[in-house]
Amino acid sequence: MEWRLIGSRGASMLVKLLKKCAAQVVTMLVRWGWPSLGRLMLMLEQSVSTRRRQQHLLKFNSVAEGAEQLSARVQAVVPARSLALLPIRRAGTNAELTERREHQVDLPAVCITEFRDMRIIGGSEMLCTKDGVLLYDEIALGDPDRYGCKAFGIIPAQGFGRHLPACKNGRVLISHHHPERVPITRGIHLCKDHSGNYFHWLFECLPRAIVTMQYAEYAGFPLLVDAHLPEQNLQALEQIAAGREIMHIGHRDLHRVGALVFPGVFSYMHDNYGNEVEPGDLLIAPEAVILLRKTYLQNLGRVGFKKLFVARDSAKYRRLRNEKQLQEAMVAHGFEIVRPENLSFAQQVELFSSASVIIGPTGAGLSNMVFSPEGCKVIVLAGATLGANTFIFGQLGQWLKHDLIYLTGPAMHPGKLHSDYTINLDELCVLLAKMPITPHAAKSEAA
Repeated sequence: MEWRLIGSRGASMLVKLLKKCAAQVVTMLVRWGWPSLGRLMLMLEQSVSTRRRQQHLLKFNSVAEGAEQLSARVQAVVPARSLALLPIRRAGTNAELTERREHQVDLPAVCITEFRDMRIIGGSEMLCTKDGVLLYDEIALGDPDRYGCKAFGIIPAQGFGRHLPACKNGRVLISHHHPERVPITRGIHLCKDHSGNYFHWLFECLPRAIVTMQYAEYAGFPLLVDAHLPEQNLQALEQIAAGREIMHIGHRDLHRVGALVFPGVFSYMHDNYGNEVEPGDLLIAPEAVILLRKTYLQNLGRVGFKKLFVARDSAKYRRLRNEKQLQEAMVAHGFEIVRPENLSFAQQVELFSSASVIIGPTGAGLSNMVFSPEGCKVIVLAGATLGANTFIFGQLGQWLKHDLIYLTGPAMHPGKLHSDYTINLDELCVLLAKMPITPHAAKSEAA
């Protein structure tokens, strides 16, 4: 029995390795200038799949350019703007290497666009026109030679190294299922790369829904979301949908939509692996933060008095090796151990809206600081790894006016972004001792 189990695991690992090798070959063929051969290889690789897919080499464009070419109706929501990201405070291992200057970054305008006869693909914000042009800002407004591929399984990506997407000279190779279903009459597009992640859902998806549902003309439009969303993500949407129909789009499934409302993306979060970090790799729109707070905190009287340690002890990667020791010490300091994955969305909002201090390993659970009173004390625990982007929570703390600092510790594999790591307990206690922790009431959002 034991040998059979080992054999099964070995076979599974071999299949995964072969798939990564196939992805590497397909992607490199496209990137070397042989896209047709790459498509042929992808067709062969997927011919053994239980669910057959279709493969296409498409020209890609930005949503704005596509809207202009199709004469789509566009409504401006937020203009293009330039933002100043302040230096990130950091203590612990390699703290002296922290960037300590201000950075100017740019966010494009946010618009709501009304398309006709459009195709959407579940698991991504991709739009396909009837003429076979892909509208996808992730690539069109990014740098496919710098950023990794987010649309896993839709756009082939290198199986090893930097995971760059299969695109070259304005063309991209995509693969999708094409279920035989009746076209969707109309809908508001809320599908997104990484929408199943709580962090991405909060700052990329929910603000789009909040803004679009404010328009009375879209009152009867269903909300189109990715299938298999985590329960908390779906609860957040249902709380503001007021009974509106929510339609689930299967991952990699292509659907035709007659009248499609596409809310522009507020925040831009590129996957950057293997390059030196730049502030513009990940930008959280301050407008998205404001929308979330006004929407979900309006009925809560927020007074910060709770001290929360956000646990991540069930993680399978980027693990804090001595988290149990830290948890025990923080309980002795009056902290409550919180596991957001075990709480409903409403419970998370209520709990974090009463926080005066938040400590926790870097992860999606810390996103809940967006609901905490202004001036909340936050200590983000992280490994001292190459390519780690402290602007992720640094800028969020800046927009919220939180007192935020990173505490980094030795990583087991400093060259790996998601390496396991440890945090020095004494250094954490010193940081806590320096923080003036007193209960305080949040300022009015209208102030």
